[in-house]
Amino acid sequence: YLFVILALIMGVIVSLVLAWSVTKPLQQLSEEMGRVESGNLDSRIESKRKDEVGILIDSYNYMIGEIKRLVNEVYEEKMAQKTAEIKALQAQINPHFLYNTLDTVNWMLLDRGEDDISDIIVNLGDLLKYSISGSSTEVPLKEEIQYIQSYLEIQKCRMEDRLEYNISIAENCMECRCPKLLLQPIVENSIVHGLEGRETGGKVGISISRSNQHVYIQVSDDGIGIEEEKLRQINEDLRNIRRGFQGGVVGKRDMGKAGMGVSLLNIQERIHLLYGREYALYLQSLENAGMDVCVV
Repeated sequence: YLFVILALIMGVIVSLVLAWSVTKPLQQLSEEMGRVESGNLDSRIESKRKDEVGILIDSYNYMIGEIKRLVNEVYEEKMAQKTAEIKALQAQINPHFLYNTLDTVNWMLLDRGEDDISDIIVNLGDLLKYSISGSSTEVPLKEEIQYIQSYLEIQKCRMEDRLEYNISIAENCMECRCPKLLLQPIVENSIVHGLEGRETGGKVGISISRSNQHVYIQVSDDGIGIEEEKLRQINEDLRNIRRGFQGGVVGKRDMGKAGMGVSLLNIQERIHLLYGREYALYLQSLENAGMDVCVV
């Protein structure tokens, strides 16, 4: 009887050890697959096993490596496609013809004493020159700020001085590179959706600072803000894009309903393509109390 009892105990122990040796790597594989599902394509499992479980782990590592390679290829293709679209648009217009025409109009206005209109023409020329010249997808922040100043001056004339703006940029941020035309869609949203609905207009503020290797950009306005439900919807769509939902189909639909989402979606995707998913847009707002858009 004692021998049978000892044999049973040993059998149970051996069975538990064998089961643990199989279930532990499978449990680890399940956890890593969960991380991949949340968007982490750097997941890998270290294993020296040569049995069926080892073969399964090796296949998993190979599969994740291939998925990451294909995702990077898709990103590169998207960037190449966007660059090609910009170049195609530039090819449709002769920039020198536009510059020369605007310069001629500017001198005619100066001769007639129309200084205000002349300023608008000069700013418009700067906008066109910045928009269609150059093929780089990134520019120094100081150039982006010069562009947005010209844009704000035109908007200020259009709104008959109902618009005020303030730009604050740290000196150590001037040469930092950012996606071209990063700020204009955000500022345009602030004006169109935040300030134009107010009879007295309002103010747009742009603040740019730097901490270590990270640049923080904040665009604020004191406009009408946005409803809590729409704000929640937009932030959720931006998070979905950040998690890796390719193309942001849901985001495009819902953010379009929110009335200001397409440009924000485009900025979010460009940031991810250039710098990775750890950088993103964040929106904060209270209805009738303005809005903050942060690029971190």
